[in-house]
Amino acid sequence: MSNPLLSIIIPIYNVEEYIGECLESILSQMDALPIEIVCIDDGSEDNSWSILNSYSNSYNQVIVESQNNYGVGAARNAGIRLSHGLYIMFVDGDDCLEPNTLRNLFPLIQSLRYDCILFGLREWPYDGSGDSESFDLKGKEGSSADMASGILSLDSPFQGYACGKVVRKELLFESPFILFDESVSILEDEWFWINTARRCELVMLLQEKYYLYRKRQGSLSSGFNKARSYQELHMRCKIYNFTCRYYPDQSMLAKGRVAQCVAGIIRQSYIVGDTESLKYIKDIWIKFPGKTLLSVPGVSAGRKVGALLCDMAMNFSVPMRLLNFLKPHLSKGLFD
Repeated sequence: MSNPLLSIIIPIYNVEEYIGECLESILSQMDALPIEIVCIDDGSEDNSWSILNSYSNSYNQVIVESQNNYGVGAARNAGIRLSHGLYIMFVDGDDCLEPNTLRNLFPLIQSLRYDCILFGLREWPYDGSGDSESFDLKGKEGSSADMASGILSLDSPFQGYACGKVVRKELLFESPFILFDESVSILEDEWFWINTARRCELVMLLQEKYYLYRKRQGSLSSGFNKARSYQELHMRCKIYNFTCRYYPDQSMLAKGRVAQCVAGIIRQSYIVGDTESLKYIKDIWIKFPGKTLLSVPGVSAGRKVGALLCDMAMNFSVPMRLLNFLKPHLSKGLFD
């Protein structure tokens, strides 16, 4: 497609069960809108590539490319480079857009006024009470700082997810380039957006939830990955330092994110009996104690209680054996 206004970038990895539904949710509402879909297959080992080719052969708006399995950040970066639109947005291959999302958003995009348009995410499957029929959009204009707050606030409908945002592409290619960090596998999206926010002068923050997110995860205990947890902590601290430098008014929000991550590692360490992690995390916990969450909006009461219990355990160096009776409650997410 020549001169599309919007490029929708979809990273693909082993989602043969969902990719057709994802693409249909977009194609069904494109009509004659100047939109292209850029799909990057990140070394899928299932039938995803074959499905993508069938759509590419049937729709000239669908561009497909394959690469080795470098990770979702690398796939999104490849999509950015391959895209032709003035604006870009991201959709994951196992998710969908609400019907009429594009028709609702397009007047805002066509106005060329906004550097970024943010909208909410809804867990899917859901009860069907969506925003797709609302053409009278509810939202407000904001600044770079408002976008940073939307990314960092725990009770924000936007968060730092890769999806749910439309951004002016040229902003990413000002020096230095803003791309997804390919060296990490967690929070690369939040790092991308908090950097991008600095270049956004005028943004639109919509109340509507147009993005349908398919939640797929295991339990807390089965999902504990020590290396991934510490990678998350590293990125949280990196985002916090960036926020302190460029968005001091939002620094408490970022600090709360770090404190929540630290409390999570303490909690998980007690669940699996990892005493070495408790020794390692102590110095970081001193800077980001659980009590930080008491002054951060959007934190549930249960999570605050859990974080304060982590503080008590660390303050008094409580042996793991003394908290054995709490393990079932911690594993079930009593303090979420």
